[in-house]
Amino acid sequence: MSIRQRGGAKLAGSGLAFAGVFYAVLQHKSLGSSHAGPIALIAMGAPGAFALVGLFELVSGLPFTKAAEAWDSLEGWQRGVLGLMVVVLAFALVIGGMVLYATLTG
Repeated sequence: MSIRQRGGAKLAGSGLAFAGVFYAVLQHKSLGSSHAGPIALIAMGAPGAFALVGLFELVSGLPFTKAAEAWDSLEGWQRGVLGLMVVVLAFALVIGGMVLYATLTG
């Protein structure tokens, strides 16, 4: 199995796990609980992080463990541009996730 196929499988499996945990949290809130608490956030974050590893492997074609070597081989300006793109994308994903969560649970 190629690294891209493994990454896609990790992304799909983790995405399903994340959706299941997110659904359970929504059901918990619908039963009258005032908040889900930090345990629910950790439960949603774990498959979310594994899904991001799968996404990285799917897009880059590199195993996640070899990412540091590939990053160090880039020129300084390339690391700066890609690093800025990663930060902006991460910020957008976090804000989007917060808005989605507030919309669905509010």
